[in-house]
Parts: sequence; C-alpha cells; structure tokens
Amino acid sequence: MRKFINFITLFLFAGALCTAQVPQMQQQAPPPPPPPDTKPASTNIVGAEYPRIDAQRRAYFRLRAPEAQSIVVSLGNTALTKGEDGYWTGVTAPLDPGFHYYTIRINGVDVADPNSETFFGSGKVMSGIEVPEEGVDFYDIKKVPHGNIVSFWYYAESTGEHRQAFVYTPPDYNKDISKRYPVLYLQHGMGEDRRAWANQGKTNFILDNLIAEGKAKPMIVVMEDGGIAAGMRAAVLRVQAHRVQDPHRALPVRHSRNRHRQQDLPWVSLREQDRHSDPARALEVCHHFGTASDRY
Repeated sequence: MRKFINFITLFLFAGALCTAQVPQMQQQAPPPPPPPDTKPASTNIVGAEYPRIDAQRRAYFRLRAPEAQSIVVSLGNTALTKGEDGYWTGVTAPLDPGFHYYTIRINGVDVADPNSETFFGSGKVMSGIEVPEEGVDFYDIKKVPHGNIVSFWYYAESTGEHRQAFVYTPPDYNKDISKRYPVLYLQHGMGEDRRAWANQGKTNFILDNLIAEGKAKPMIVVMEDGGIAAGMRAAVLRVQAHRVQDPHRALPVRHSRNRHRQQDLPWVSLREQDRHSDPARALEVCHHFGTASDRY
C-alpha cells in the first residue's frame, strides 16, 4: 500500500510540474497579421504563411533567426530587417512572373528557405517560388482528367550506369494496353536534372489541360537526365572523358540518345506509335543552354 501511495504522489507531482511549464511555453506573442492583399506562395511547404505574394508580384518574407546578424534573400539581394521578436522581414522588388530559384543568405552562408519547397536548379538544391501572372493558368491544376507521372530506376547498358527516368502517361493510358502514342523526349535546362520538368515544370498539369482542351494529342513524355546537372563546365568534362573511354559516346547528341532509347527504354517503344504510320511519332525538345526551362 505504501508503494502504491508513493507512486500516486510522484505521478501527481510530475503532472503538476508539466502543467506549470505549459504557460511558459505559451507566452510567445501571436504573429502579426499578414500584409493586406497578399497570399502564401503556392510553392510554400504545407501550413507556411510566408513567403507571400501581392498583386504587384512582390515577395514578402518573414523568418525567425534571433541569433543571426544579417539575412539577405537572393531575389534581388533583398536585405531583411530584424525585429525585437527575433523575426526578420522584408519585401522584394516586383518579380517577373514564373518560377524563381532562390536562397536565404544568413551571416554570409546560403541556405534553403525552411518555409519553401526545395528544387534542384543551378547545380544544387535551392528554394523555389512561383510568381503567378494574371490571366495565365495553363500550368494550374484544373478539374480535368489527369494523367500520371511515374519514376523508376534502371540500368542503362549504353552508358554502364544506373539512371532514373520520369515518364508522363496521359489519361486513360491503362484502359487499352494495345493503344500506341506519340512520344515526347523532354530535356531539362542547364544546371537542372531529370526532376525539373516533373516537379517545377508541372509537365503533367500542362499536358492534362492541353489534352482536355483538344490542343494536344494524348502522348507519352519521357524526362531523363541530360548530364548537365552540374552546369556547362561539368558537361564539357564529361564529353571529353567519354571520348577517351568510348569513341561511340562522342557521337552527335541525337544519335547517342536514339541508341539509349532503343537499348535502355524498350517498354516505351512498345507503346510508341510506329514510325511508318506516323513519321512524326517522336519529338525531342532540348533546353540545355538556359538556366531555366521555357515555361519559366
């Protein structure tokens, strides 16, 4: 009985101690109301109120870093101002509509914004912010039939390496496995990788909308790594190394890619339209020499 009483006493004491600590944790002042006529960026993580965008396409930032000495947002090198509550705030100049990569520079060190989703661009993982343009919605998700984007790893015999591919298939793709489709081989921009069009490029929403509006035929879209994720210098070094190791890898880009498709992605060819029935069965779009793709 004495052990039981001692246990109950200890339990009640621990509960009282925890209850006493709760008010201390709740003393932090509530956040100020957001700037009027602004809304959270669509690229924010779930539940994040900042960054915010206004009608003039300015981006508003609010970040807690009480020990920081300086914070600069790379978008226009916008310096933030520290408040007494330890939060840093600031507003950029009007931004061009579209998708922007950016970083937060804290005490001279570039880091990703913890309030934003991250994307691979400019040869590294960065934050990204979508700046909408009035009247432009071709890449928005809409109430239309949706296709799918699948990703998978495979061993490429032509290059002797494991690779990852992202493939868009149109609505109703799986309803008739005998149906053949045109194929679009879509390459990313300089400093990006295979994830670019599937993530920040919103390929699936663009194609879903175009197909629903009758502006595009249902098609397969193959998004692969173009070997330039590290930028132009790395791409040049890679080509030079291939010339030493295997002369066939120094063939023109179109030839080497055709060989890669035939040997490494045969399942795509099974659903690809026959070249004799449709000479324009496959189209390749490259955007190697820009730091962002055409949608941006």
